[in-house]
Amino acid sequence: MNYASRPRPRMVVLLLALVLLLAACQSTSSGERLVTQYQQPDEPVAFQVGAEVIPVSAYEQRLQEQVGPIIQQKLESGETREAIAQEANEHNVRQLILDQMIQEELLLWQARQEGVVIDSGEVSEAVARQQELPTPEGTATGGGEEEALTGDGQATMRREQVQQQVILTMIARHTTADAYRARHIMLSVSTPMTATQAQQQAAFAAVKPEAEKILEQVRGGADFAALAREHSEDQGSAADGGDLGWVREGDLVPQFEEAAMSAELHEPVLVETPYGYHIVVVEDRQADQPFESVDELRNTRNPGVLIDSSFVPWYEEFRKEAEGQGILSVSLDPESILLPFPKGE
Repeated sequence: MNYASRPRPRMVVLLLALVLLLAACQSTSSGERLVTQYQQPDEPVAFQVGAEVIPVSAYEQRLQEQVGPIIQQKLESGETREAIAQEANEHNVRQLILDQMIQEELLLWQARQEGVVIDSGEVSEAVARQQELPTPEGTATGGGEEEALTGDGQATMRREQVQQQVILTMIARHTTADAYRARHIMLSVSTPMTATQAQQQAAFAAVKPEAEKILEQVRGGADFAALAREHSEDQGSAADGGDLGWVREGDLVPQFEEAAMSAELHEPVLVETPYGYHIVVVEDRQADQPFESVDELRNTRNPGVLIDSSFVPWYEEFRKEAEGQGILSVSLDPESILLPFPKGE
């Protein structure tokens, strides 16, 4: 039986992508090429992606690494083996781990097709940071352990960092958002943290007439850039005539974004946000623009929403096509693998 055809909840794909995005190291776009993770195994096969064969032992190791410590913690807190096993089955833990590994390998395979490469300097920095992480006993890695990592251990760590960053790059490349180019003039409204609602409303009311006056000047044909340099309190854009450049969905506060995405091009509008009033002119829009870097995606207001709306459907279709074309073949039934309970428990 080919277990690749089993249904996979959409939320699982989103979860796997978010875990990688939020927990992993920074990604870049050029320099170090992807290397192979596994050798051809002379043992039972879990799944295969292209020429890459992933053995059952690799799946068992991942299950041990990710689930073993949780099981140990639950046992120490007094939970029974039966209760732990039931909870694991209810949450499809074994299938989730398998899907995670398949997603990683499929993205690595596709990265090879797209020629994705990673900056060597970034990889070296990531390896150095990882070497300085505390050990399970709470002490920094040092002495003989550091020396061991200069050989095979460091090569393994470097390979893992490259793979992780490639996967992150693929998530960013296949996550898209609508974008717009806009200018704005901001008149800020600031109130103390202790201000009442009435005081906040009064502060906004005091600034609004000036904002409306500038809006009318813009509508009357006044030079927007000159007005921005004179009046805008956004120091980041005022000197550039209020130019915000290209802004992606999720970059700015919802009130500003909603107005920018719905306003007529080149028609000035007045927008109220928690920061004050903005006279906004949208100059252009582009739909479904991919992110140029992982940091760019991570720094949006809600990367999970963007991943769910674009990366998840892309990945689901990509996996379906990979199965249909024979690129992906799954041999392992994850439920046949025992949960990693400690020996003797």
